[in-house]
Amino acid sequence: MLYGIENKLEAPEPINSITYDAAELKTLPLDWLSAIRQFESSDVVDSLFPSEMIELLIAVKKQEAKRFAQQVTNLEYLTYLQDV
Repeated sequence: MLYGIENKLEAPEPINSITYDAAELKTLPLDWLSAIRQFESSDVVDSLFPSEMIELLIAVKKQEAKRFAQQVTNLEYLTYLQDV
C-alpha cells in the first residue's frame, strides 16, 4: 500500500458486478511456480527489495515448490491406487 501512496497510484474502481463475467480482470496465479515467475518478472518487486533478497527468496520458493511436487497427496494416492 505504501508503494501505491508514494507513487501516487490510483486505486481501481470497486467491482459492482458478478466477477465470473469479468474476463478482463487480472487474476492471481493458480499455482506455486506461476506465482514465483510473476514475482520474478515484477518491476515493483525490484523497487521494493534488494536484489540479493529477491534472488534468495526466489531460490527458496523454487526449492519448496520442487519438494511439494515430489509429495504424493492423500487425494492422489486414493485416486490412483484404485487404478493399479
